[in-house]
Amino acid sequence: MPNRFVLATIVWVLFITYMCLVSASKIPTAAWFVIPHKDKVVHFVFYFVLTLLLYKDFKLKWGVLKKSFAFAFITAVSYGVLIEICQWLFTSGRNAEILDVIANTSGSAFGILILWLRQKLKK
Repeated sequence: MPNRFVLATIVWVLFITYMCLVSASKIPTAAWFVIPHKDKVVHFVFYFVLTLLLYKDFKLKWGVLKKSFAFAFITAVSYGVLIEICQWLFTSGRNAEILDVIANTSGSAFGILILWLRQKLKK
């Protein structure tokens, strides 16, 4: 049976997939959440959390920090690019955007930075 981090990662990936591929008109909006480029903030948070979960999964599997950092980052960024390609190919009303890829990658990089700093502070 998979551990709770693997299950959390699967649920998070399914959530990201749904939110990024469903028609934008079906996603509820919050009137109080009015900030410029809020979709980029959402992308950043999606991939920040995904990177943290992937890192934990890989670390539990391999126990090697450097390998876990690299695989978590590469996996999250690759998935973000794949989702953008899927938006471009398979959805109507959704657009693939390079700025989304940049927000995804930034969220993932920030996740790795936080994990790395946390590890340094432990020593």
